[in-house]
Amino acid sequence: MKSFLSSYFQLSNTEQRGILVLISLILFVGIGSKVFLAYQDAPEIPQDNSLVFAHFAANEVSNNEVTASIAEQDFVLQNFDPNTASFETLMGLGFKENTAQTLLNFRSKGGKFYQKEDLLKVYGVNEEFYQKLAPFIVIAEISYKAKAQNFESANSFTDKKWTPKEKVMVELNAADSATLTQVAGIGPVFAARIVKYRKLLGGFVKKEQLLEVYGMDEEKLALMLPQLTLELKLTKININQATWQQMKAHPYLGSNIANAILAYKKANGAFKSLETLVEAKILSEASFEKIYPYLSIE
Repeated sequence: MKSFLSSYFQLSNTEQRGILVLISLILFVGIGSKVFLAYQDAPEIPQDNSLVFAHFAANEVSNNEVTASIAEQDFVLQNFDPNTASFETLMGLGFKENTAQTLLNFRSKGGKFYQKEDLLKVYGVNEEFYQKLAPFIVIAEISYKAKAQNFESANSFTDKKWTPKEKVMVELNAADSATLTQVAGIGPVFAARIVKYRKLLGGFVKKEQLLEVYGMDEEKLALMLPQLTLELKLTKININQATWQQMKAHPYLGSNIANAILAYKKANGAFKSLETLVEAKILSEASFEKIYPYLSIE
């Protein structure tokens, strides 16, 4: 039996040499690779951490954060008018290329910025970036009278495609859609949009808010202004009692601010003053100034 097992497991000289060669190769590869790595210089990581960020997944570090951390050092903040600033000026202020182009496209189609906060309507401009730019935004005063003259000149009374309406005076916060169509420059579609937006706002605080109505532009507004009067008849939102849906529906609030208001009330109780919205950093001062007439706490 012993001799049988010995003969069965006995290796020939060729097989023994093959096993020794295989073992030698395994040891050489395993030990050699560690020795090679030990003598390599550690890779240099650039100061801007771009190599490090390159290894994060898209949902871990956003491209916006990486771009901001690198490019922000080159920003030169200076006074600018978003209605006239060039592409190069916008880039120098810290705008991303696609955001700057979006702003220029908006202007090329006749869009205008009437107040600083209008910059927030540009896709790509968030609240943080706006706050950095706000002190440097200088918007030239727009002459609505001049715009109205240009509009009437371009739409001559002899033009068959445009028929002037008799001058009337309409109260903006009370007129229904039928009454609004009596105003020069307002047709049935615009009248319906104005009434719908007025309801969402809770009433107009100033006539220039009509520019927030979809499709409205400064030329049309200039023609309408002499025929509009305005009495403050506002429907206010009591932030201590309003539901999330009621706050979310307001054009100046939205879901994020509604969430923040409810979270504050849950943690601290009812609001004692509207100014707390700024103190608690729920609203910026610019946003608060805009929404203030529509809010109450009692």
